[in-house]
Amino acid sequence: MRIEIAEIESDGAVIIEVAETDERHGRFVTTLDGVVILPSSHQPLLDAARVLLKRGYRPEQRLVMRHRGSTVAAMSGQIGELAKWTLSETQTAGPRFAPYRPFEKAVCRYAGRPPMRWMRSKAQG
Repeated sequence: MRIEIAEIESDGAVIIEVAETDERHGRFVTTLDGVVILPSSHQPLLDAARVLLKRGYRPEQRLVMRHRGSTVAAMSGQIGELAKWTLSETQTAGPRFAPYRPFEKAVCRYAGRPPMRWMRSKAQG
């Protein structure tokens, strides 16, 4: 994967603007033409690429991310390529690109059991 970090020529590109959210450090609100497309993301360029693909943008179109109030393109890449990736971080390894795997609604993290909080409230009620 190739993500460019520099001042990038953005002719004909889809340009998104990001700004850090008020509630939480490291999370960004993402807008396209002044309209919010992602209210909160810690990886706005990658998440925005997936949103744009779902909205019918072409995978080969260039996506450029700018910070609100700046004319400098912070990062860019092709929408289809960016959509394939996510950020992964562990306690022993810093942030790294990893293949994106969509959340499967059928997978339950409680393995068929409700969370303890729910079980306690049912027992008390």
